Amino acid sequence: MSTVWGYYLLKDSVWLPWYLGGQNPKADILTVYEWGFTEHTPKGIHTYVFFTYGYHLFSTFEHLFLKERGTDFREMVIHHIATLCLIFGMLLTNMMGVGTLIAWYHDLTDVFV
Repeated sequence: MSTVWGYYLLKDSVWLPWYLGGQNPKADILTVYEWGFTEHTPKGIHTYVFFTYGYHLFSTFEHLFLKERGTDFREMVIHHIATLCLIFGMLLTNMMGVGTLIAWYHDLTDVFV
């Protein structure tokens, strides 16, 4: 569901070019690196990012306190902390383009996993 929602929000944005599945003819991959007070943030992207952040926050909590500790416990703790720091950093620096695309591509690969 998250993958479909992310595509719905990104398909007409200037961040997702046609060769990555976008439908906006003026889209360019270089626009994802613009930061600061961007005026082209698609409506609903912030909500999508916060839901993604919440999902990863729960996954971290679940891994630390609810699941049995396996042999890859330390590696997964590092992975979860890095993911939370990256999403928080994206929000803090307003790098919404590149952060949202990376979050959406990770959601996209989860469909096949």
